[in-house]
Amino acid sequence: MASQGAGGVMNNAYMSQTMLEAYEYAKANGGIIARHQGGFWAKAEGWDRNQKFFGTTTIIALVRREMAVFSKWQPRKLGGEFPIEITLVDNREPVA
Repeated sequence: MASQGAGGVMNNAYMSQTMLEAYEYAKANGGIIARHQGGFWAKAEGWDRNQKFFGTTTIIALVRREMAVFSKWQPRKLGGEFPIEITLVDNREPVA
């Protein structure tokens, strides 16, 4: 079982089937998954709603397990920013 370290970061890369699918999907699409309008996460270019996508919870799980990092941010109208892209971390491999 994965244990949680300081700040909520997972100490190993244990991932569910959905997280593994998102990881492999990102690898097949240049190591990047982007957020689309409506909160869908999928390949950055050429995506439509009839294709594979992932939810925000899955994307956050990849980042918490240090398998990916948020690599692009968008400003909010009322201040602050929110993530709109992740990039896989090169030196990590998932554990099923």
